[in-house]
Amino acid sequence: MNKVDYLAQFVGKERAQELVIEKTSEAQEDLTAAGIKTASTQTPAGAPVPIPEHVMKEIMEKLDIAGLSQFVAEAKDAMDKVPLLEKALKELSATKDDDLANLIAPPANVLAWSQKDKRPSQKQDNKIEEGDELLKNKPETGWLSEATNTKAIPTT
Repeated sequence: MNKVDYLAQFVGKERAQELVIEKTSEAQEDLTAAGIKTASTQTPAGAPVPIPEHVMKEIMEKLDIAGLSQFVAEAKDAMDKVPLLEKALKELSATKDDDLANLIAPPANVLAWSQKDKRPSQKQDNKIEEGDELLKNKPETGWLSEATNTKAIPTT
């Protein structure tokens, strides 16, 4: 609570303002009579208050303004690269997606029945010839065939 509001409780708002102005005027006259010059302590609205050089230097050191400037410059450089990186990522992602889609399911123009010579099971180099090592090592029907009452399918 300021002086005017405090006095206004006892003598009214207008009278309190008059008393404060009167008292201030008297104090001003006393100071002038004593030879003390008054300095304007109020700065015009919007005018910057001058800061001493040593205070400004200390503030800049404590806040590490040089480091902040460097950080902001690096961040700006990084932000400038973001659109380029996004574009590259989208292109890379699209190519990887297409490759993955082709691995999972072949394109419609690659039909199984039209690729007869390209399937490993149908290639001539994969056919077992007479006298081949694989034919000699062909497993005999054993306990599994007897237990399940099955027979091996003849290969000839």
